[in-house]
Amino acid sequence: MLAFNISYVKGASDSLAFQRPYRLQILDQDTVLIYRYSYLVDSTKNMTFKFNPETQILTFGPFDLEAVEPEFFKNEELTDTHFDLFNLKIPVTDGNGPMLFNKEYGVLNVDNSFWTYQYLFLPEGQKNAKLAEEILKKLKE
Repeated sequence: MLAFNISYVKGASDSLAFQRPYRLQILDQDTVLIYRYSYLVDSTKNMTFKFNPETQILTFGPFDLEAVEPEFFKNEELTDTHFDLFNLKIPVTDGNGPMLFNKEYGVLNVDNSFWTYQYLFLPEGQKNAKLAEEILKKLKE
């Protein structure tokens, strides 16, 4: 399992508000890859994403997201592979915003600006403030 800190970023100020320790487990279930992010303190805050490599659909809760811009972001401190930009297939007023994802790393961010939260999944030991700024800047382009 991979160790991550999830950083909660307040929407308006873009400053890191807090970090939480998560562990990522990637499960290969034949037709779908499952990314389980387990919060080490409170299991009610666990998150699960599913990715279907054949359809290229990323699922989070009731929402399906599709890749809208391949190779959108890359940071070699995180992975050698580019992150694709995903958006909701069917836009919803209070639904999630754009997400960055690649099969090897998993989900890099969860954005729901309507509910004023953004999460960044960054490896433990990373210089989170600088990296968070780089990611958020790229998402705003």
